[in-house]
Amino acid sequence: MLDPETVRITRLPAEHQLCTLSSMLTERTAIDFLSYRTIGCALKVHKALGPGVLELPNMLALGQELSAEGIDHRLDVPVTVVYGGRPLGCGYRLDVLIEDTIIVEVKSVKQVTDVHKKQLLSYLKLTRRPLGLLINFNVALLQQGVSRLINDPPGEGPARAIIRPVRESIVMRRAAAVTSRNRPGSAEPAEQEYHQREEREQKEPL
Repeated sequence: MLDPETVRITRLPAEHQLCTLSSMLTERTAIDFLSYRTIGCALKVHKALGPGVLELPNMLALGQELSAEGIDHRLDVPVTVVYGGRPLGCGYRLDVLIEDTIIVEVKSVKQVTDVHKKQLLSYLKLTRRPLGLLINFNVALLQQGVSRLINDPPGEGPARAIIRPVRESIVMRRAAAVTSRNRPGSAEPAEQEYHQREEREQKEPL
């Protein structure tokens, strides 16, 4: 059975078919190369930290490596779930979003299960993103912990997810609260402010 996109392309005038196919191949090649660079950054983190380290330090270290490589990214990205046109609030958070294209789910577990993979695939489908990387750092060789999931083609349906605008993430606020906790007399106010801001963000509309 022919893919609808293939049928659409074959019906285009001949002079446009090559351009369309070329554009698709160029986009796929760019995404694949970005995926390759992201995995390279993860390899550096795993080589330095090794297995057994929790997910949060691995995610923050990955963010540092991505920055060093000049790869645009966001950590701990809030996502609003919309069903039937109605926003349902912050449904989940993406560990890492690479150049608004690739979703990276960071794990540090004994074994990756089908549920982990289906969870990432749901993220891809809801946000209409083309590629996801599930990276489990709790392995002897990182190559054994990388799963690459493709959302092709992005689907449609009553449910979707909207990635919220750039803002200070909960992870970063928590890190700031921990830093403030180490200063004399500043621990309680910083912790209270952190929780208050977190509650406000959960209630905040799109």
